[in-house]
Amino acid sequence: MGDSESPSNQGDDFQKNDVSTVPDGLRPNGEGGTDQGQLREAGNGAESEMPNNLTNQPGAVAEQEKPVFLTVRQRIDKRRKELGLPPIPRVPDRSDELEEGDVMLYSGITRHVIRRANNVAVKYGSDMIRCEIATLQFAKDAGIPVPDVYGFGKRSGETYIEMEYIEGNTLEDVWESLSHETRIDMARQLGRLVKIMRALPPPPNFIGGFALDELRDFRHNDVFVRPACRNEEEFNAYLTEEPQIPASVKRAFLRGIGTAHKIVFSHCDLAPRNIMVRDNRIVALIDWEAAGWYPEYWEYVKFLHVGGRDREWRTFVDEVFPEPYDTEILLYTGLLHYQDSFDSRRRAAWDEKTNTFKLCTEIEGNGEKDGGKEGKKPDGGNEGNGDA
Repeated sequence: MGDSESPSNQGDDFQKNDVSTVPDGLRPNGEGGTDQGQLREAGNGAESEMPNNLTNQPGAVAEQEKPVFLTVRQRIDKRRKELGLPPIPRVPDRSDELEEGDVMLYSGITRHVIRRANNVAVKYGSDMIRCEIATLQFAKDAGIPVPDVYGFGKRSGETYIEMEYIEGNTLEDVWESLSHETRIDMARQLGRLVKIMRALPPPPNFIGGFALDELRDFRHNDVFVRPACRNEEEFNAYLTEEPQIPASVKRAFLRGIGTAHKIVFSHCDLAPRNIMVRDNRIVALIDWEAAGWYPEYWEYVKFLHVGGRDREWRTFVDEVFPEPYDTEILLYTGLLHYQDSFDSRRRAAWDEKTNTFKLCTEIEGNGEKDGGKEGKKPDGGNEGNGDA
């Protein structure tokens, strides 16, 4: 596709992608990337379509209360209502906008992906997409197979990105059909890509998301947002800041985890749903929203915790990572038990006014604003050093 035309009908704000989307000083030397063919987006936390309740069966006791079954989305909304938080807004349904030949690849709570007839994938979602564009360009320059980005813009107030549609399937889709030997080979292929990522030089004095303005932590089906950290001491303080964590657990974690890890480029969601394959070869890694610069053990512990249904995939961890982080995974798993997935002080929610994720306390105007505002730098931060 030539530079003079866009891959599909764009909104007024469409911009063609170029390396200017990558923060200064973060592109590796040399040209990288591989030839790809399709994006297939599989969202986090697929939802069950179980009914809200069951009808009484013949012979059932009349007084017995009907059991209620909730989808993932319903459980989240129910819990948020109990905490006095606003419901998570839905990405507008664009099924009525599908043109002939278009396919809805994925439709979730805050994003969806459409494949156009001209083999262009359009991903709608939050302003995190702008960060994802820069991350994709950086990864491609480093030699990681990712979809080509054609451009981005806003349509009806919603951010979108247009990118190459990668022909193939997710590793999750084909997993059951693979032999044990092929599964090992797939894990080793991923390991070679992880090795490339971990060799990239990090920005100084920085731990956080790729856009260098904040740290985004995806856990418990939620997005946690805070200013990025300048070192591991600050990162460890973030991990242990919930007041419900017992003092003894906090002391044990801080004493055991240490502050001497290397900071490396990490995807942070290497689940089979985010690995595109074709003919038993990895052709693209997708869904880079959680990527950034983190302590070397972070990719390892996230690999073992993301994608709860991918338990067999996790048994191949030693094929992906050259060295284990036994102490770190034990400490993190223990700490995760006490981390509240609905802590309204740091829970990110969609702000319709600014079309981005912000802390719930900022959106509602309640409580102290603790620095999680979009684009705000932590005290003492330095723009050039990338401390957010």
